[in-house]
Amino acid sequence: MDHVWVVVALVVPVISVLVASMSTVDLAYHLRAGDWMLRTHRLLDVDTFTFSAGGAAWLNQQLGAQVLLDLAYRAGGFAALGLLRGLLSAVAYGAVFLACRQAGASLRRAALLTTLAFLLSLYHLAMRPQMFGVALFCVTMWLVAIRRKRPRLLWVLLPLVAVWANIHGSFVLAPVLLGLAWLEDIRDHDPVARRTLLVTGGSLAASLVNPFGWRVWAYAVEIGTNPTVRNLIVEWKPTTLNTWAGGSFFVSVAALVVYLARREQQVPWLTLLRLAFFFFLALPAIRGVLWWGLVAPVALAEMLPRSERTPRLGIPAANAAIVVALLAVVVLVVPRGDHAFGGTPLLTERPAGLSDQVEARLPPGSRLFVSQVWGSWFELAVPSMPVYVDSRIEIYPESVWNDYFAISGAQQGWQQILDRYHVDAAVLKESQSGPLIGWMRIDPAWKLVYQDKDGYLFVRVTR
Repeated sequence: MDHVWVVVALVVPVISVLVASMSTVDLAYHLRAGDWMLRTHRLLDVDTFTFSAGGAAWLNQQLGAQVLLDLAYRAGGFAALGLLRGLLSAVAYGAVFLACRQAGASLRRAALLTTLAFLLSLYHLAMRPQMFGVALFCVTMWLVAIRRKRPRLLWVLLPLVAVWANIHGSFVLAPVLLGLAWLEDIRDHDPVARRTLLVTGGSLAASLVNPFGWRVWAYAVEIGTNPTVRNLIVEWKPTTLNTWAGGSFFVSVAALVVYLARREQQVPWLTLLRLAFFFFLALPAIRGVLWWGLVAPVALAEMLPRSERTPRLGIPAANAAIVVALLAVVVLVVPRGDHAFGGTPLLTERPAGLSDQVEARLPPGSRLFVSQVWGSWFELAVPSMPVYVDSRIEIYPESVWNDYFAISGAQQGWQQILDRYHVDAAVLKESQSGPLIGWMRIDPAWKLVYQDKDGYLFVRVTR
């Protein structure tokens, strides 16, 4: 029966992400970038998607993920991307399970801790480059956990970090995990300490194997400290109890504090240091809760008494039936076409009717003012027409965002701002541009030519 718990712990995260919709807010522009690089065999390091920052330098650190995402998209469309998300989820939580087992947890306890990791990180499993980062982070935790049993596998981290540095900014956490592991080896006078130190230094060097060199480190820091990003993007705002992710984080921290207070044995200070690092990483930004959720269960496995219990076999036929049923559910919920299980649309923030109308009504090269959450979708769906802004918040100067909010809010002078940018059409979402929709309806310079459940398309009549 313990082995059934293992299957449940690994299959439930996979099923959960397979039945969930995917947002285009980040995903679509990554597909566009990956397609461009695969077609031209060149690095995309300037903005070619927008007219407000057209030609500006773009430190495209996630280029590797963009290529991988587009290869999957070419192979099977958005359904293949949904399946890829499931596979990455299996790799991530499988590595968490193995790390818990290495820490001494029984099969059942490791399965429960893996489930806890999934619940704490569930909010952050969108299909975008970060999903690759999640899998790579968890694999790194596992390789670090088994370094004393299989020290040669530590060298695998060098090419892994080199790949990671071209996929997602979370690569900066690899040297952190290795550095903490080295301190543990020094404390325990373990002979693997020298190898761990060499791999830690090597991981820093490996992270420089990318088209931008050391600047990827500056990029990772700049994203986390950029005031515009922190003000506009929910996941970069401070962690509070007002969100499910924030609430689960603080509940888990409180439960861990209670356990530590009641624990009779002294907690190793390096375990506390690791928990403290990821705790303070989570406080200033909700997205930091992800890494806490993956690290804390493994740390808890290390603190709990090592299990000497022999796994229970239960009733083999019944166990096999449960496992087969779970695997059948996985096959059943694999996305097909543009829909997830049960007919739910596979994509959110996909105003296909509006993008079709834009392509049908406007000539190539037309400039589109699009509500920000749709910018990424229009870059993929209508690549011949540049948009005003998209999800790459950091590449636009503050003046561009000031103009964006002045236009969306129909503040005084909004017409002149649109004139200055030579905007030909506006594609507006009620929740983001409600005031502007009202004013454009009565402005003779603009005409409403299409409207559906998603939003509105206005085209310029005169300039």
